[in-house]
Amino acid sequence: MDNIVFTEFSHSWTAESPLLQEFIKICNSSDKYVCITTFTLDGMSYPPATEELVKNGIPVVPSHLNPIRGLSKLVEYGQYYRENQKNNDTTNVESDKKYDVESLLTSGATLSEAQASEVLKRYQIPTTTRMIAKTAEEAVEYANNIGYPVVLKVDSPDIPHKTEADAIRLNLTNDVEVKQAFHQIIANASHYKQNASINGVSVQEMLADGVEIIIGAHNDAVFGPVVMVGLGGIFVEIYKDISFRVAPILRKDALEMIDELKGKDILKGARGKAALDVDAIVDVLLKVSALVTDYKGSIEELDINPLIVYENGVKAADAMLVVKNKTDLIATIRG
Repeated sequence: MDNIVFTEFSHSWTAESPLLQEFIKICNSSDKYVCITTFTLDGMSYPPATEELVKNGIPVVPSHLNPIRGLSKLVEYGQYYRENQKNNDTTNVESDKKYDVESLLTSGATLSEAQASEVLKRYQIPTTTRMIAKTAEEAVEYANNIGYPVVLKVDSPDIPHKTEADAIRLNLTNDVEVKQAFHQIIANASHYKQNASINGVSVQEMLADGVEIIIGAHNDAVFGPVVMVGLGGIFVEIYKDISFRVAPILRKDALEMIDELKGKDILKGARGKAALDVDAIVDVLLKVSALVTDYKGSIEELDINPLIVYENGVKAADAMLVVKNKTDLIATIRG
């Protein structure tokens, strides 16, 4: 037996009831999936202890929502997932290896681009070469180290949308332009948000033109980590061409997600253009899936936007990561 379904539950137990706490303790120490389903009688659809049960990862589903059918779909998906694993339909990421990024995930923080990119790098996701400059002189030094042309951006957890703050400059080709851009970015960012925490200015390599996509994830209250891919990069909200899957995903899932995009032909080489590196997109999707699954108790939201796709390879041009507030965490559904 893999699942336990309670079709009745005490309406006399409250969150403070010792019997309820003992029940939760038993459920959390079991390797069984426990679900409570209740009859939809007036005033009795949800037991008073529902909130406490859900906080501790025990679903409470009224019978009018057909919990048995929902559970059967969950079992079917579990069988599908295990079968594909047996067929070696897996990522080229070491599935049993969890990379250490815990020290980077500050509770309740929105990480700056540089901080978020460091998390991606540890999961072997390609990112741009960057250095954080505190002064205009440092910016010039770093630009020469990286090689012109370069991009300058404000690095601040409080300014995730740098274009809106006019705190980004592209295709800078010499020392004078870098110095001017540094001062403009600091001034514009400070004006845009006076109390913003500014780490400095990120000096980055200027990436060649490619196709922009977005890859992201968020921690859904019901399903847990959910992975997303979409066409359009910074224009994804305009195109609304996106696909989702519950993590962890397999290579087959990643390919299906890409195939569901209305603009998928762009990636295949439409109108005489060369085909782009779909395998590299799949690789990033699988690595993001591994990251948010490994740290589902810490990562609330992740955006790689845009991810630039080329004939050979991809690179993350920007990233944003929101960390859960550990003091407000509720138990996630056991995997």
